[in-house]
Amino acid sequence: MNKETKFNIALVVEQLLSCEIGDRVNFKELNALVGLDIQGTHRHILRSALKIAFEQHGIQFENERNVGYRRMTDEEVVQSQVRLRKVQRQTEMGRSELSKVKFDGLTPAMQTTHNAKFYTFAAMELLTREASIKKIEARVNPELTLAENLRLGVKAAGEILSL
Repeated sequence: MNKETKFNIALVVEQLLSCEIGDRVNFKELNALVGLDIQGTHRHILRSALKIAFEQHGIQFENERNVGYRRMTDEEVVQSQVRLRKVQRQTEMGRSELSKVKFDGLTPAMQTTHNAKFYTFAAMELLTREASIKKIEARVNPELTLAENLRLGVKAAGEILSL
């Protein structure tokens, strides 16, 4: 990465960090700030800046199509379904791809690998359903420690998976 790109990323990061919760930073402002099209050819600058804002500062933004990005509240992050939907689509695709494999043509070792991956995708699909999340949610307790809640959540997940 060259110095100019690093400089432009730093400019965008600075702009993102200046946003209060609920504030928007629009694409036109960011394009003018760096003098480049950060929605097109130079979108890597924006992606890098968003990643830095999240990883180093814990600040999350939501895309507002063709407008820009809005800084999210913690409640919005928890309620957001974006990541969950991505996981659901990816697991469905992974399971679907494996279901098209000519299983009988695989070696026994590859059949074992196939089955392990297929059932992992199936389990992920099951656990990311709204009903499953509600069951896990009903088990955890904000008054308990993170470790205790993790045990409860894993136990609930195990019960969901033991059809």
